[in-house]
Amino acid sequence: MDGLSEASGMFEPAEAVLDIPINGLMSVDAITTTEDASIGAIADLMATRRIHRVIVVREKELVGIISVMDILRSLRDQETGVDTSKTCA
Repeated sequence: MDGLSEASGMFEPAEAVLDIPINGLMSVDAITTTEDASIGAIADLMATRRIHRVIVVREKELVGIISVMDILRSLRDQETGVDTSKTCA
């Protein structure tokens, strides 16, 4: 066995987290944007707020989530000329 598996109590905290109600873990001050925001503005928001995802809304209704990975894929696709937006989740 490796060192992590042999560590006494290593996995006990993770198991305890499974019993915590979701309202004890969720963010209540969600950062949102609208569909017309630019990628640059969202990237700046993510860097400034040190977040990895931003909720996209239309008239207060959830329409999507943009992540750092989505932005990186978009930049890569622009650089390579390959559109992977339909093949990557």
